[in-house]
Amino acid sequence: MDAGLIRVPCQCGGEECQETVLLTRGSAEASRASKELVLAPGHARMWAPHARREARRLREEARALKAEGREARLRRDELWASAKEAQLPVDLDAARAALEARVARMWLHLDDALWELLVIHEVSVEEILARVMGSLGSARGDVAEL
Repeated sequence: MDAGLIRVPCQCGGEECQETVLLTRGSAEASRASKELVLAPGHARMWAPHARREARRLREEARALKAEGREARLRRDELWASAKEAQLPVDLDAARAALEARVARMWLHLDDALWELLVIHEVSVEEILARVMGSLGSARGDVAEL
């Protein structure tokens, strides 16, 4: 593959579609900025049935990530308590770097999910914000832990 090209997944919305399209980084960014779909040759945009399945999958994935975050916080607290009891030195710089890397990955995942909701599924920004605020409201206990 040419060093100036990147692989972009086909955005047709087909349930089984695994196609990619080679684009220059500039073309990919321009497509994203203009909300233009990237489609593999011969592919057409799929609509509602797949969008509902994909939205359900994304919600389930978000719940799983949320649960994973809770488990990670519990494990962190357990390890911290064990280290304090054993008076073991804790490498705070390494722990901080690992957490920052995880947060960066989560932001990238969120960015991709939001872009897909906006561009592919044409969900309005207002609806996305309303759902995010609703999720935060129902997760106050989790937010309070932070």
